Amino acid sequence: HSVQQFVNKSLRLKHPLDTLNPVHDIIKKAIFNILTKGTAAVAKHRSEALQFMLASARELEPAEQELRSTMTEQQQKILGSKRILLFKKLLESAGYDDLGVCNVMEKGASLFGTQELPPYADTKISPATSTLEQLQKEAVWRRKSLYGKPRDLDTFDVLKEQTLKEVAAGFLSGPFTEDEVSASLGTKSWVLNPRFLLLQGPNAKPRVIDDCRRSGVNSTYTSVEQLSLQDLDYVVTVCKLLRSCRSGGEITVTLADGTVLEGRLHPSIPFDDWYARALDLAKAYKQIPVAQGSRHLTVVGFPNKSGSWEHFISASLPFGAVGSVYGFLRVARAIWFLANSTLWIPTCFYFDDFPRFDVGPLCDTSKKAFECMLNLLGWKFADGDKNLPFAKEFNILGAKVDLSNLGSGSIVVSNKPGRLEHICTLIDETVLDRSASRAAVLRGHVNFASGFCMGRYLRPATATLLHILQSTRSADSQISEAADKLRHLVEQSRPREIACLHEGPPIIVFTDAAHEGTSAPVGAIVFDLAGGNPLVFDGAVPQEIVDKWKSKGSKQIISQAELFAVVCIRYNLRNLFFRRKVIFFVDNESARLCIIRSVSSKNSMQVMSSFFHSVDIESETYHWIERVPSPSNPADLPTRGRTEELLQMFAATYAGNLDCSQPLRDQILSCNEEPLAFIEWSDSSHLTPTLSESASP
Repeated sequence: HSVQQFVNKSLRLKHPLDTLNPVHDIIKKAIFNILTKGTAAVAKHRSEALQFMLASARELEPAEQELRSTMTEQQQKILGSKRILLFKKLLESAGYDDLGVCNVMEKGASLFGTQELPPYADTKISPATSTLEQLQKEAVWRRKSLYGKPRDLDTFDVLKEQTLKEVAAGFLSGPFTEDEVSASLGTKSWVLNPRFLLLQGPNAKPRVIDDCRRSGVNSTYTSVEQLSLQDLDYVVTVCKLLRSCRSGGEITVTLADGTVLEGRLHPSIPFDDWYARALDLAKAYKQIPVAQGSRHLTVVGFPNKSGSWEHFISASLPFGAVGSVYGFLRVARAIWFLANSTLWIPTCFYFDDFPRFDVGPLCDTSKKAFECMLNLLGWKFADGDKNLPFAKEFNILGAKVDLSNLGSGSIVVSNKPGRLEHICTLIDETVLDRSASRAAVLRGHVNFASGFCMGRYLRPATATLLHILQSTRSADSQISEAADKLRHLVEQSRPREIACLHEGPPIIVFTDAAHEGTSAPVGAIVFDLAGGNPLVFDGAVPQEIVDKWKSKGSKQIISQAELFAVVCIRYNLRNLFFRRKVIFFVDNESARLCIIRSVSSKNSMQVMSSFFHSVDIESETYHWIERVPSPSNPADLPTRGRTEELLQMFAATYAGNLDCSQPLRDQILSCNEEPLAFIEWSDSSHLTPTLSESASP
């Protein structure tokens, strides 16, 4: 495209937060049915659906018993009272697109070889790096190597207790000696997966992990599916749809193929009276059998206090195998589909979590219908704090979502109570013992706490701390300073209010930079379609910064210069961008990915990416980073001395030089090869708005 063509198309874009494209049609239809058909019709539909399930269960019971009789003893223990034929009939009746999921339930999921691509999935191939044959040849020597590893006596008692609970539940058999395992499986070429324990959350809930990566099992699995996870951002998008689909008394929902569903809000449905709750499947992976051909790959074990190993053979999916993930998610998707299409309960799923939505008068029937369906299918689900009643506020995936202001057009998303305090505790514990497992837990908690809708300013600081901890050259003062700065950022985290209604077009930003000889010119153009002429900036990276970047012998600094332009425009226009949706177009892939990932292996890039995300602490913005080809980039013109041409092309206003703020300048110039430089930006005092800066929208 020419510059003019590309810009014209970009100005018609919607920000991804406004499109609702990710929401599946069956969720949209469930919401539409509730709002337009009314409480009596929806309750009747759910009752009739459950009656059909009950009648089908009775009709199929003899065949279910016959099917169970053909299964191995291990499969029978894992599947328990699950009604596989009923599961298949319900999916057939609902027109489900993947009846092959019933084979996963009946025969189990494989842990090696090439995954079967589900018909609904896009393709993404992650090839195996080894083969089953090679792994079996190495099995005996791999075990000898594992037996020589140091044992963790601190967690042994809890690990043993949790393992014996799995034995009592029929998920595992054992304990066995090495020879007894060989005799039971009929081969010495079985694979040992070392088992370890993570203590999660403020209550130190034990989570048992079977390390199938270390054992080599995961290296024999080729996945071919592009996973589409319904994470926190997805749940938030569904929450937005609950309100945005209503305009007065009119309900409008647009499906993926462009079909528009239109209707009137039923008189029995209160305006925006939505509630939510989440339900977890209990020991979800353990409710699905492993394929018989993979059983010799499911031996788990750990050393006891005397140093000898205790072995157990798993009949269910081990928590730690790649094959377990793909097998379980395939089954979870089918349950999700039935909840939406058969029961008209707007439902999401993220692994074993099923957040669901309903209006006040239907909450009771919604809870009973979903749990009755799970009971009929034979699925066990959690209770207690994992199965709370419908409420305006609900916890999901480490966050709290508040629907109280839905009628006013917004929702509030925050970290769930106690989570930030727990992260601070994890920081202290990670610094104290420097264990890899605790560092992994800290990273996981931060990733959940800093998803797209929550901002990403915690990630660079976490990466810095973990990098320092892994370095044998790190001084205690460095570790302490990095931990203090990460803790300071955590304490600054605050809830985010997210608008559900369309707030007008996003701001479109193009940036560019060049590197010619000793100079690095920069340019930018900003289109705010809410009003006003486009703003054009030009200028250059300060020479002292260019010299700093080149002082380590780098001949090419174009990636740094491109990122510099993006960061400067983000900071300088932070008041204009405040709580707005902004799409940045960047024509350098390294710069684009650095912002998206929020971490970089180059300190010169990392310090600027960190600064970019730090602005969100005081001036939150919903930014989206896209790529523009250089020939289509209007911001290329100022870098070539053609600012006047760009001003005329778009009837724009010249906004002056793209200045580098003093805080950014100081941090770039003080950046060195020490990883601590990654987080020098954490003091956000420089973000206080002044009257001389761009006016807030």
